[in-house]
Amino acid sequence: MKRKLTHEEFIEKLLIKNQHFANGEFDIVGLYVGSNIPIMCRCNIHNAEWSPLPVELCRGQGCPYCA
Repeated sequence: MKRKLTHEEFIEKLLIKNQHFANGEFDIVGLYVGSNIPIMCRCNIHNAEWSPLPVELCRGQGCPYCA
């Protein structure tokens, strides 16, 4: 069974997997609790908030308003 990531481990993984996050386009404002539990994010360009699944962020998803 896989060990669940901590919030800090998730942020480190996201820096590698998501170019939008690595470029500072959005911040994680919620707390990571699991890959299939929505996490609050804030776009630094539009100042908009949305709650994607962490697994989607790891696939490279960014702000829906920037898309």
